[in-house]
Amino acid sequence: MRATGGRHEVFFSLQAALRDPDAGVREAVLGALAAWPDAAPVSTLLAEAARAEASEAERGVALAGALRLAANVAAGRERSPLDVVGAFRAAAGLARTPAERRELVGSLASLRHPDVAGLLAPQLNDPEVREEASLALVQAAAGLTGPTHLPLVRPLLERVAREAKDEDVRRRAARLARGEAPVPKGKAAKAGAGPAPAASGGKPGPVFNGVDLTGWDGDPGVWRVENGVIVGGNPRGNPRNEFLAMSRRTGNFVLRLEYRLV
Repeated sequence: MRATGGRHEVFFSLQAALRDPDAGVREAVLGALAAWPDAAPVSTLLAEAARAEASEAERGVALAGALRLAANVAAGRERSPLDVVGAFRAAAGLARTPAERRELVGSLASLRHPDVAGLLAPQLNDPEVREEASLALVQAAAGLTGPTHLPLVRPLLERVAREAKDEDVRRRAARLARGEAPVPKGKAAKAGAGPAPAASGGKPGPVFNGVDLTGWDGDPGVWRVENGVIVGGNPRGNPRNEFLAMSRRTGNFVLRLEYRLV
């Protein structure tokens, strides 16, 4: 679709093809709209995700595409007249599965708007995405500190500071709730974060607990733990490179791991 430059005539032709009786054609069209170079298809994709006759595959592709395009606008990667808060609100009402809710909270991390508190609050009550929502709130709130916006997000930040499993997320939430500027990445140790705790007796220990991503920082819509292993990526495709990083400083270390590409 980038080769077409996102031309209007192509967009309108694809919209018409969404009513094709062939399910394979509809899925291909939705995939093309989900990969569109600007946010023009967001309302179309949300409408398709909400359509009662849509298959689960069609609904999933449409919702993921709408979230990706809305997140580009929210993060400032694209200038658009899109009502991005309205788009996220509509998407929140359509996210049914844990995977879809993870995609939602991962996209909301880009939203620098006080309404992000209301959008993430229900996800903080969901045990299946609570930790991802906590990280998304901290990431979004980093751009909202100030006398106007801080009171709107402070109650949730204080809750995350008390309840999040990840020590680094709790620390960042507490700092933001106090109205302090976020610590730039790489400066955590100077701000008192300290090095990663050593294993008993100073011996090397695991950096992954096998249960969740405590001690790690990455897009919660991409990175997760399944069956005791770290899983990265989206089965519907990633529009850009995504990275997972330890959130605490360490000394010298040797990393041993096994990985599998699917």
